[in-house]
Amino acid sequence: MTGLERDEQAAQQARARRLAPHLTSLQRAPDRHELAFDAGVDDSLLRNLVAVERIACPFFRIDHDERARRVIVSATDERGRPALAALAAAFSR
Repeated sequence: MTGLERDEQAAQQARARRLAPHLTSLQRAPDRHELAFDAGVDDSLLRNLVAVERIACPFFRIDHDERARRVIVSATDERGRPALAALAAAFSR
């Protein structure tokens, strides 16, 4: 969530907070996080969050499996690791 203006960042964090209750697991590795969501997740909201992250964070590779309700975010360079930590933190607030 780094390449966003302040208001855009706040909106993205709000999306993460709305999705957080539906997070069933967050598997962390240094260069990769896998997030899984329950069947009650707002698919449109999740797609929106993924789309914004793809634009804002070019150092991420994001794989979104809509049917499995799973998002895998991988860091593609050194900027990605701290950004992965920030993304995980957004879901734990």
